[in-house]
Amino acid sequence: MGIDYSAAIVVGRPHSDFDELDDGLIDDGELGAFPPYFDAPYYECLIGVSVCSTWDYTWKEFDYNQTNIDTAKEKFKRLTGLDAKVYITPVGM
Repeated sequence: MGIDYSAAIVVGRPHSDFDELDDGLIDDGELGAFPPYFDAPYYECLIGVSVCSTWDYTWKEFDYNQTNIDTAKEKFKRLTGLDAKVYITPVGM
């Protein structure tokens, strides 16, 4: 078993911003849980939609497109009822 680290641009909110979260949204792949470090507890994860992510321990060119961000924000709002923010985050798995 190895530890993988990548990075992601995520449209969403920290888990702590949710009063209640339907885990089915994550299980069904509608939303993702992005742990900031390996073995992070669920309540420390960022919950949202990935707009761009890297492979393990590398970088990736990101063609910024506001339409992609806006679409992800609309999806997040539709699924959770919360207004999304844009984050860049490490992802530890």
